Amino acid sequence: PTHFIFPSSAAALAEKFEADYRRNWLGPEGYARMLAAAPRLLIPDDHEYWNNYPSTVPYISNTWTAGGRDSWQRAAQAMYSAFQHSYAEPLGSAHTLDIAPLSFFLADGRTSRDRDLRGTLSPAELGELDRWVQHVIDQKLYGVFVSGQTLLAEPAGMLTGAVADYELTNYGDYAAVVRALTRLVDAGRDVLCLTGDVHWGRMTEVRDQVSGRIALREIIASPASLVAMPVADQIAGARSAISRWFGGTPNPWPRHPDPKRPPAYFASQVTANRFACVDPTTHMQRGNHAAMLSFRQSGGGLDLRVTYYPLSLDTTTRQPVVLGPFRLRM
Repeated sequence: PTHFIFPSSAAALAEKFEADYRRNWLGPEGYARMLAAAPRLLIPDDHEYWNNYPSTVPYISNTWTAGGRDSWQRAAQAMYSAFQHSYAEPLGSAHTLDIAPLSFFLADGRTSRDRDLRGTLSPAELGELDRWVQHVIDQKLYGVFVSGQTLLAEPAGMLTGAVADYELTNYGDYAAVVRALTRLVDAGRDVLCLTGDVHWGRMTEVRDQVSGRIALREIIASPASLVAMPVADQIAGARSAISRWFGGTPNPWPRHPDPKRPPAYFASQVTANRFACVDPTTHMQRGNHAAMLSFRQSGGGLDLRVTYYPLSLDTTTRQPVVLGPFRLRM
């Protein structure tokens, strides 16, 4: 959060982070109840460290020095390992999970991220990604790629990247990730991508202009609970109040940004405009929410439904949105 002054030592930071984890993850509140509803596999992104980790950001003084960043990183990793890390591989590794006919690749694109924008995944993770792709092809599975950030974004400008966050498309290993997923498409496998981070939800279908079929779908679910943003929240609240005074439609999510449209093409700098994002976008979701995916084998494929659940106390706002079914094919 941008309006707190944090301690400088790793021990004091760890104590603060532990208290937050215990309150939010183990307490009686709604988030703990949601986490208890099903088994979970988790990967870290910037909020498990600090916003725009590992870069320096102007509004968190701990990141202004190498020593401050090191203390925060050690404290954050200790608490992440204690509360969230849920598989055998060490922090900074990818994890794969088969629930036939699905195969999941969970990419930790934050822990090994490079400050000079050379890469988000370690060399070992990139090697594991290539092996996973071959496994999906050989075993005739459906591949699900899970990442902390969207693959469907234009590169962030230097100012936006420095103040907010860089996109995966800013990094040197983005092309290697795209080429790996393209191997699945070339083998006749539909690709499903799951991600979050951006403070809004979206489902996008991507058409392969070589074969003419839908080759990739990306589903974004974000956020479960939007962090407070001083000044910006007050401005948004004032705009909403003024709109109501003049008879405008009440906005149930005045602090939340509108979802962004995807770029015209997926990874155009890598695939020469081979993959076009279908217009109009399948769905855009505003406000706090969670998403549930359900799968059913049907004929020669797999049917997917996506349900967005708004997380609100208001009975009209929290009505779920059901999308699909969408047919995944080999």
